[in-house]
Amino acid sequence: MANPGSEHTVMSVESMELMLNEARIDERKNQAVIVSNYMETMAAKILNLEMNCKEVAELLCQVAEKMINQSQEQH
Repeated sequence: MANPGSEHTVMSVESMELMLNEARIDERKNQAVIVSNYMETMAAKILNLEMNCKEVAELLCQVAEKMINQSQEQH
């Protein structure tokens, strides 16, 4: 025979797992939007300044470094 509160506890754990998974999915979507915005900004800058291949590569490195630094600041 199961404990009277055990069924409620199992449902709470399952509910918590579902909420965590939904939060993870939302965070992935948010991160995708952020990266997309970075890419659009870079593309506009590249086109407006008519950057050459070397300049584009340097810009990509700068943005990658900035993103890494921001992620480290958050943790």
